[in-house]
Amino acid sequence: MHRALRIGLVVGALSLLAPGACPALAGQVPRLPTLEERLRLISAHPRPPRLEPRPLPLSGQDDFDVTAYDLSVNVDTSARRIDGSCTISFKAAPGISAVGELVLDLDSALAVTAPVTRRGSLDPVPHAHQAGVLRIPLDPPLTAGQTGAVTVRYGGQPRQDDGVGLQFSTYVGAGVLSPSVYTLSEPYRARTWWPCKDRPDDKATVVLRVETRSNLAVVGNGTQFAVLPSNRDGRIVSIWREQRPIATYLVAFAAAIYESCTESYQSAVDPGAAFPITTWAFPDKIAEACADFGVAVEQMPYFEEAFGPY
Repeated sequence: MHRALRIGLVVGALSLLAPGACPALAGQVPRLPTLEERLRLISAHPRPPRLEPRPLPLSGQDDFDVTAYDLSVNVDTSARRIDGSCTISFKAAPGISAVGELVLDLDSALAVTAPVTRRGSLDPVPHAHQAGVLRIPLDPPLTAGQTGAVTVRYGGQPRQDDGVGLQFSTYVGAGVLSPSVYTLSEPYRARTWWPCKDRPDDKATVVLRVETRSNLAVVGNGTQFAVLPSNRDGRIVSIWREQRPIATYLVAFAAAIYESCTESYQSAVDPGAAFPITTWAFPDKIAEACADFGVAVEQMPYFEEAFGPY
């Protein structure tokens, strides 16, 4: 079992919040910039990416809460394609007596590739996938107090037009040529690579299995549970598990030829707790990354004292 922090994602926030990193924390009152200063700052930087409008709530999505996702993604870096399956466990939302339809988000660039099934049966369940919405009728309906599950098998080539969702690329470095796959799902782009209730107000636990070429390392959410050989030659399956409910846009992974370094952290507030902090980077950047992100071990005591044990 390997407990990991996504250091590359959080170290900037850790540094910003550290004591002395902000004038207010040092006892100084920061001066607000003038309008002229703000206009100069805006004109000196490229325009930020256009913020996409919030999708309209789908009818029926308020009737159920997702409790868990069991997601498997097979990544083909040559074809820039994914094939996956997702088991969605759910229950009726508070105040709802019965759920007659499961309404999920799944981008139209992907297709349902096999019959949808319901837990406890191999019989195919009718479904309709149109305009990025996957509707699955439930017969019989799921009543309050019950937990149901459906499995959706899907595949296709995720959109590559705006740098978000699931992206394929190639890293060229000093002596390194690596395929690279990463996800960036904020705010409503989880749907572009897996079927889900893609709303930040619906949180669930996640098991993520990513199959890749055996020379690629996969970094995901939560705890690295195992790395297993695939039943396909030259491939492996990396399993990550997040036991705390999280929003769909936070579910993420990155896969490439990575190297890693690990430091051990002993909790400052819980003497019996210790865990590794691991940094992954491309081989030609690993020394620099380990030096830069090594400050996380020094910053953790402050955050544990401020917010509680990790």
